[in-house]
Amino acid sequence: MFNRRASLYAILFIALTSCSKDDILTSQSASASDNSQMWWPFPKKNGGGGGDDGGSDSVFKLTAFGFVQEQSGNKLPQDHIDETIGQMKKANVTLTRVNISLSKGYYNKSIDSYLSSGYHVQIIANWDGDGNGKRHFPTPGELEYFKSQAKAFFEYYAPYKDQIAFVAFENEWDWQIINNDAILEDYLAELAAVVPIGHQYGIKVTDGGITSTSLKRWTYSQLSGEEAEEWLDTYWVGLEEGYKYFSYSALMNIINTYTDFVKNVDLDYSNVHWYNVNECGYGFATATEKFRQACNKALTTCNEFYISTNSLYLFQQTVDEIKNGDPEVAVAYSGTDTDEKSVKLSDDMLEVLN
Repeated sequence: MFNRRASLYAILFIALTSCSKDDILTSQSASASDNSQMWWPFPKKNGGGGGDDGGSDSVFKLTAFGFVQEQSGNKLPQDHIDETIGQMKKANVTLTRVNISLSKGYYNKSIDSYLSSGYHVQIIANWDGDGNGKRHFPTPGELEYFKSQAKAFFEYYAPYKDQIAFVAFENEWDWQIINNDAILEDYLAELAAVVPIGHQYGIKVTDGGITSTSLKRWTYSQLSGEEAEEWLDTYWVGLEEGYKYFSYSALMNIINTYTDFVKNVDLDYSNVHWYNVNECGYGFATATEKFRQACNKALTTCNEFYISTNSLYLFQQTVDEIKNGDPEVAVAYSGTDTDEKSVKLSDDMLEVLN
């Protein structure tokens, strides 16, 4: 398994930490141009914020956790919001994640509800409001209207920028391309257009997050020798022909085209998703470091992670694994216990985020 020292790091990490999540997010949600963060003296393994050589000048940063329930559409009923807030309190987090469809409007009453109640929000801005695998990105003919909607959106939420962790554009962009024939070039044009608009209003911007499956498959292409063999033994990579979604070579083409492009786009984070189905391989730190470097970004964020088995132990392992990978923000996803999908997080699991 990768990063066997993860549990030790997590124990030391917890021992060094005594501040509340409110303090963390208050520090982290300063303006996008303010790089000050809450840092703790600790050896750092994968650069970004400390000495890249992991020497005595390096630091280990505290990850701010958030929580989100599975949600449909852009208008959440108040009872859903109230339930989510109750679960956030059990987890002792003040950050949740909410979607908006910019083709349908530039503000969202669900987002407003959380913000007006003093909570922090990580916004997912999709152009098309349909669910995963059904959306498209703004086409060349829609790009100017997209930019006008994005400008109105950022202008509307600029007064709340201290409560907005960041805005991620197009949830699981690779899933949309693989499953719905969404066009990668349209997405790259969207990112290039929207980042300067967001930064103009002092709000951090990143992409929608690559799926865990694609990230694990791509990471294998970055390894060699025993490390590559161990990765192949730990994770499904899909080298065989006939995979029902995308062949390995076709997927590598998409991801490498993406990374080559975003090297020169001023995204604030390299954004990833991470899922553990029924065991933890502790590969998060390896995968995110490789991907962050390929994207030429200094910081990682993970705006969705979950497990697919009702195991408190696996969830604890996963949280430790995420901490060891050192993302600035990590959002725990609570699903509906559907087969091979994210489980609904129990109260005991929520307390692990404390």
